[in-house]
Amino acid sequence: MVWFSSVLWIFSVHRTELANTIPGYVLHYCHMKVQIVIEGAAVWAGDDWVATRTYLVDLYGSNDSIPINSPDHLHQWCSKHGE
Repeated sequence: MVWFSSVLWIFSVHRTELANTIPGYVLHYCHMKVQIVIEGAAVWAGDDWVATRTYLVDLYGSNDSIPINSPDHLHQWCSKHGE
């Protein structure tokens, strides 16, 4: 997600008439399952790159973070899946 949001940021900085119509094309580069989840959002009909980037980062930004696991979390997971 980090590289993709960087591409969106580049387009937002170098706004051109063509770039203003591109947020809607982002969906074409998403996996079908992702498209189904996000296709109804209003950001795809507009030309606001900041809104498009913010929308995607809000949904998928946590995918870039490293999960913090504790011994308690591991114990709970083992108890749940070891049955």
